[in-house]
Amino acid sequence: MIKTEILFRRTPLPVLVDALERACGGRTAAFYRATLQSAGEGLTLSTAAARHRGRLRRDGLSREDADVVLEVCAVLGRYDGATQAEAINRAVARLEDAAVQAREDAEAKGKLYRALGVTAGIVLALIAI
Repeated sequence: MIKTEILFRRTPLPVLVDALERACGGRTAAFYRATLQSAGEGLTLSTAAARHRGRLRRDGLSREDADVVLEVCAVLGRYDGATQAEAINRAVARLEDAAVQAREDAEAKGKLYRALGVTAGIVLALIAI
């Protein structure tokens, strides 16, 4: 969404961040809302985003994922459209890789927890006998 806006519409950044807040919904929207409010108080987008980094961590993002978001915020509105689009593409690729890794980890841990459950059931059955 941001990349399309930057490359084709040239929407002012505060309006764009406001649209992003509405599109995200949920807990992550609070980060964008607070960042936009701080940027409206005279801070750069990068500084405002860094100020509210803790919200990203509380929303469940890893430190690395929060870093990706902050890296994009550091570029938005400061460079030409192509440079911003490149930064967004890199961020999306990194976040997609992180999502794949998280799914793989969840699957592996799910198998472990199922095996532990079966093992605990067998132990309880043996104790009952």
